[in-house]
Amino acid sequence: MPYNSGWASELKKGQVIRITATTTVDFVFFRLQNLQERFDQARTKVYNMKLFISTGDKLMGRNNQHMMTILADGFKDGTHDLQKGMCSGYTIPTGKTGRPSWGILSKADH
Repeated sequence: MPYNSGWASELKKGQVIRITATTTVDFVFFRLQNLQERFDQARTKVYNMKLFISTGDKLMGRNNQHMMTILADGFKDGTHDLQKGMCSGYTIPTGKTGRPSWGILSKADH
């Protein structure tokens, strides 16, 4: 995918998504039946009882529901950062670089 772009698709139960990158990736997902139920970094940290997630860890939703599991983690040059949330419109007025991820998500190819 090109830099500062997005992608969206429906995944069926049991399907696998592979994410690879050479830079930071904001990853967010929603439950199709309830778009209020989305990936929650804080609940994921609490459920797995650690800050940095990897193979076997569960990705949790806002309603404390297990939504996905990390099957394999090929990223060996650092950690997956759950400390900072997805970029938002807040990044632009503060002078930080980059485009807000919510804006990119709304224009995502799917």
